[in-house]
Amino acid sequence: MRNIVKGLIVVSLLSSSGAYADNMYISVGGGVGKIPAISSNRDFPLLLKSPGIYTTDINSIKLSFKNSKNINAAIGYQFGDMRTEIGIGAVKANYGKFKQEGGHLFIAKNFSGKIASNNYFLNGYYDFNYSEALTPYLGAGIGIAKVKNTFYHSGLHDFINGVYSPLPVFKVSMTQTLPAYQLIAGTKINLTSQLALTADYRFFGTIKEMKALNSRLRNHSINLGLTFGF
Repeated sequence: MRNIVKGLIVVSLLSSSGAYADNMYISVGGGVGKIPAISSNRDFPLLLKSPGIYTTDINSIKLSFKNSKNINAAIGYQFGDMRTEIGIGAVKANYGKFKQEGGHLFIAKNFSGKIASNNYFLNGYYDFNYSEALTPYLGAGIGIAKVKNTFYHSGLHDFINGVYSPLPVFKVSMTQTLPAYQLIAGTKINLTSQLALTADYRFFGTIKEMKALNSRLRNHSINLGLTFGF
């Protein structure tokens, strides 16, 4: 049975074409990534949007993130070596470490937060007809990102005149819709004339800054997926 399955896979690889004929296709995928740390010499509004919380003389603030989770899906049209598609996706990551220099605000260990972005893109690709089994591709997209930052704390203290005063536990969120873009480089492994595995690197970024963190959102990710032509 195993030999039969292996034989079928080999036959499908040898019989598949490097680029699909003109047709519609759908794709789904997902992976993991990393959002670069954000640094600012201004207050992060998200962390300070609560009555009674303030800082002065901020020298620097830096926020890092844990690994991001990414999903994407698209419907598109293949014409020769070119493809165009409408894609949707999501990027989510938890906050990592927070560092601050200067000011009254003291961050205790028990704080947390997360960032989530729902993305909508018009993408374009060029497929390189490298071989019957493999089709490398390059792509780019333009669209919008609905970005939501959420911050929780149960350990903030104000430090005034040598006295630490505990501040109320609170949760704040800030949502913003921003223009965004992405760059893509990957390879299709053609299993049949209609079905392919995909592996690609994607760089996603917003064109304008997030008000919550005084910075643009960026994400580097590695993704695996499936593409089906019909």
